[in-house]
This record gives sequence, structure tokens and C-alpha cells, in this order.
Amino acid sequence: MEQEKQNKGINQLFSSLGIVFILLMLFIITIPGTILYFQYAVPYFETRDKKQAEGNQAWVANKSEVLAKEAAEKVENGVHLASGLVADTHYQLVVQNCTSCHSAKLITQNRADKSGWLAMIKWMQAEQKL
Repeated sequence: MEQEKQNKGINQLFSSLGIVFILLMLFIITIPGTILYFQYAVPYFETRDKKQAEGNQAWVANKSEVLAKEAAEKVENGVHLASGLVADTHYQLVVQNCTSCHSAKLITQNRADKSGWLAMIKWMQAEQKL
């Protein structure tokens, strides 16, 4: 009976030591991990989130400008939508050079062959100093 009490006491001691050992190991593993997390990971996430928010603000600020540029360059069914010009080989030259002074409607409402357009361009160069 005395032996049983001793064995029971030893078993309780080892159980208690086992629990203490497990708790100690948890603290040894989690405390440095927690410290490292708050020292390195949290600032990284805050910086990342801040950069992402700044990027989103920049997108919101420039969104209409970007979408306007995209719309200005859009071509459907062979027609440049912003100007109404046929999207032929060199239509971008016409858009860049002619629409800086006047509307593309002025171009599309006039009809001429190659020599007629050359004569109009030469007149604009001579008379309008272009």
C-alpha cells in the first residue's frame, strides 16, 4: 500500500512535470515567434497596405485620364471612334497633326483625293504658317 502511494505520487509528479514541460515549450516557441511577427511582419504589412492605398488613390486620381486615353485610341470596325476617321495606315498622323488645330469633323466633312489634300495642306502651310 505504501508502495502504491509512492507510485501514485511519482506518477502525479511526472504528470505535473510533463504539463510544465509542454507549457514551457509552448512559451519558448511562441514568444520569440510573436516578437518576430510584431517586429518584422506587422511593419511589412503596414507598409504594403500603405503603398497599395497610395496606388489606389493614384488610380482614382488618374482613372478618368487613363480611360479617356484608352477611348481616344479605340478603333471599332475600322473607324477611329474619337475622330470618326477611317483607321488606315497613317490615320494617327492625321489625328496628331490636324486635330491639334481643328475638329476631326472638319476633315470628315471634306472630300478630296490625294492631290486635293496635298493642296489643302500646302495652303495651310503657306497661309497659316503651319
